[in-house]
Amino acid sequence: MLEEELRRRYTYCPDTGVVLNRKGHEMRRIFCMGVYLKVYRLAWFLHYGTFPKKCIDHIDGNPENNKIANLRDVDHATNNRNRSLRVDNSLGLTGVHWDANASKWVCQVYAGSVRKFKRFYTLLDAASYRLTHIAGEYHENHGRVSNASNL
Repeated sequence: MLEEELRRRYTYCPDTGVVLNRKGHEMRRIFCMGVYLKVYRLAWFLHYGTFPKKCIDHIDGNPENNKIANLRDVDHATNNRNRSLRVDNSLGLTGVHWDANASKWVCQVYAGSVRKFKRFYTLLDAASYRLTHIAGEYHENHGRVSNASNL
């Protein structure tokens, strides 16, 4: 079985987040019995004994930080709520953009898996609406600015 082979070939340190092979080399890519695995999924498996049921979210946004305290098993929507700002985001705010065709600011919010749009004449109104309607639904790191320490 794949699970037995993974346990035989690899070890994981939850404090450092490092996965080592039998020779003591740190693993970045995992290929075992014809299956490619992400290191963080293998770390989860080696720590908990089962594969994650959904997505693995790196709480601090750093995909290199595979410490078990930094990993959580969440659905795709929740994982997306812990994303940093896109590099092409010039506003510094997620979920708000300018619609040139309508000459209005557009705010988008999610209610469960349904995306809702609302248009505003001013950026302040759009930003205010966005911030009021996402309160408590997104991870505290959502929309953070990426920097070298969490890339």
